[in-house]
Amino acid sequence: AAGAGGAAAARQAQAQAHPHVGLALSELPTPTLVVDLGALEHNLAVIAKAAQGAGAQWRPPVKAHKCPELAKRYVAAGACGVVCLTVSELEGFAQAGLADLHLANTVVDRAQMGRVARVARLQGVKRVRINVDDAETLRAWAAVAAQWEARLEVLVEVDINHHRCGASSPEEAAQLAAEVFALQQQISQRGGGVVFAGITGYEGHTPVLPLDAKLRETQAAHAILAKTRRLLEARNIAVPVVSGGGSCNYTEALSTGVLTELQSSGGGLDDNLYHSKAQLSRHGHKPAVFVQTQIISVPTCGTRAIGDAGFKALGWHPFGGLPVLAET
Repeated sequence: AAGAGGAAAARQAQAQAHPHVGLALSELPTPTLVVDLGALEHNLAVIAKAAQGAGAQWRPPVKAHKCPELAKRYVAAGACGVVCLTVSELEGFAQAGLADLHLANTVVDRAQMGRVARVARLQGVKRVRINVDDAETLRAWAAVAAQWEARLEVLVEVDINHHRCGASSPEEAAQLAAEVFALQQQISQRGGGVVFAGITGYEGHTPVLPLDAKLRETQAAHAILAKTRRLLEARNIAVPVVSGGGSCNYTEALSTGVLTELQSSGGGLDDNLYHSKAQLSRHGHKPAVFVQTQIISVPTCGTRAIGDAGFKALGWHPFGGLPVLAET
């Protein structure tokens, strides 16, 4: 009996195919999220070609899809790594095999800092980058990195008119970067610490502006990054990475010639926000993500049809508006 029980446990421990694999779309339970892989791969090729043409690396955020398998497809298409927005995302994507990670958010909690440092020490992890915009937070990161003997690359974040996180001026950012550079010199050969990697900013105020305004605001934002870089170079501090942009303005961001790294992800899936509101359709993007639903009620008056997917299933973004019916 013990042998039979052990065999059953072994069978249960084996990886099982998902029960939905192999089903026709019409057989899937609804509501369900569907990704058109052909359209996805097309969109990734469009972004990769644009970044390559501008001489920039491409590092897509994972915050929207939170799916390591999708992230690996982005990397296979040419992305250099991924951007995470939470410590949990960082841990999950590292454990799933993503090796080049940027935590593009401000962390001030020492326990969370320790978790980030431990990710940097995981076997197979090539790089962990963090954002800082404050000297006190920077010194806390340096102490945690030293404690865990972890090497953390630092991007100094600059407010480039989005007015969220970021140093308030190029001068303030340059001073903070100089402090990172000074702390870098204290790293012993075997110890951990912080290493200055560059600067970053987020143009989160530009996504659905009219095209001329989007270009103008992106140029103004990147002028702040460019000034910060010049101030650092005047101190003989090299700035290897200037990271920014997003899917809604990625062509405008690449056109300024300031970025060395593009943060663009949503244009891969190209939902309605990106396709229509941000007008990525003009660059040849194709919608690649859909919610499949089915009609569950049609009143005899014929004025409406009710599906089994509501706001919780479909999501709603203040920029994107209501969902639209996909052509089939």
